[in-house]
Amino acid sequence: MTIVLISILGGVIATYTTANGPWGYTDPVAYISTAHSLATGQGLGYYEADGDFTPPTIQPPFYSIVLSVLGLLKINLVAGARWLNIFAFVASIFIAGWIFFRFSRLPALGIIASALMCAFPHMVLMFSSAYSEPLFILLLLSGGLCLFAYLSHEKLSILLISAVVIGMMPVTRYSGIAMVIAAGLSILLFSSGKTWSRVKKTVLFVLVASVPILIWLVWV
Repeated sequence: MTIVLISILGGVIATYTTANGPWGYTDPVAYISTAHSLATGQGLGYYEADGDFTPPTIQPPFYSIVLSVLGLLKINLVAGARWLNIFAFVASIFIAGWIFFRFSRLPALGIIASALMCAFPHMVLMFSSAYSEPLFILLLLSGGLCLFAYLSHEKLSILLISAVVIGMMPVTRYSGIAMVIAAGLSILLFSSGKTWSRVKKTVLFVLVASVPILIWLVWV
């Protein structure tokens, strides 16, 4: 219950800090412009000042894709980025606490984790922006939660869900590639069974998690 209350408080903070809209510089302009192009059927890219349509190659596309879904629902994309951040902050605070509450030997650490995430100034600053970091952090924590659940129950369905969620991280920010590798090593080292069995689980996970970034790199 305490974790839920802290998460709601985080939502209030994020709502207040984005009251005038999310902040950002050049990257958010590219993200939102690309989302607008997708939502209006113009394709994956954005128009430069000289009128040239430029496909994005520096920034991965998943954040813009998520925003474009909001655009299809006729939601203003700047407002959509704001409410996406608020949701991501609330969910991230809750998941950070829930991981410790559910899987730690000291459940009280969950309250501390949620409180620290809610109060950490850089987190508040980040989740008030129109950058891709808030979505990335939400995917990081969600993927971690799925990974812990898999290591606890070792069901194939949970492994695949974890691979899909973590696989979205590299196409949100390229640093997510390191998370795919780290998650694969975690399965190799901490799952049950003989060595060959653990290797097969790891290979399956990495293959599924690598599909989105491989598609993106081939497209680029």
